[in-house]
Amino acid sequence: MWKKLIAPVVIVVLLLAYLLTIGGWFLFSPDPVLPFWVRVAGILLPTGASAALVAVLIERFIELKRGQEDDITKY
Repeated sequence: MWKKLIAPVVIVVLLLAYLLTIGGWFLFSPDPVLPFWVRVAGILLPTGASAALVAVLIERFIELKRGQEDDITKY
């Protein structure tokens, strides 16, 4: 079971680092030219995507725990 969870965890960690870097840039950017709504969107969109990634990873972990190792059989 744990071998099937390594790849999703690595991918989620890399994507989280990327998305949070983008959000951090918008949060701490010293550029005063950016309008407020662009900053808010630049923070909220990566944060929402990060939350969705974590939710999907948790869902995958639960599926593996139940023994549903292959999602393709559902379709």
